[in-house]
Amino acid sequence: MAQPMRVCDRTAIVNKIRNEWKETSLNRFKHSFEGSDNETYLKDRLKELETVQKEMQELSKDFDAISNSIVSHCENVNNVLADGECKDHYEASYGGTSLKFNTPYNYNSDFGYEIRTHMPYKMIGEIENELTLATIGGDFDVKELIKDLTDRFVNQNRT
Repeated sequence: MAQPMRVCDRTAIVNKIRNEWKETSLNRFKHSFEGSDNETYLKDRLKELETVQKEMQELSKDFDAISNSIVSHCENVNNVLADGECKDHYEASYGGTSLKFNTPYNYNSDFGYEIRTHMPYKMIGEIENELTLATIGGDFDVKELIKDLTDRFVNQNRT
């Protein structure tokens, strides 16, 4: 009676057959593919792709340079026209009304600029404090109070 085959012997035989199959399959494929029209087509397309990639890299540099110049210009406009930088967290970088350039995340994103308005929280706090102080006694004219606060916070000597 023959002894059963050991697991390690079975694994060795399977690996030998597997390796032989891989080598034979690879040689058949290479023999049919290498030097064929298919290989020529792929090599030509890869050269084209490499050329396009280099062009895209150059265009990306141009894109970034133009984008940076727009951001810089918006900052210059804001430094002249806006109410100065605003340090409010999660808000616009300038107080009052300012330009914001929408930087695209990729080449398929929309981009452009928008005019944004942002009242700084500090100013809102000042209005609330003035309103509290003006109404503490209960003797006030609402229309006059609104006019005074509007003149102070909205109609400041602006040019």
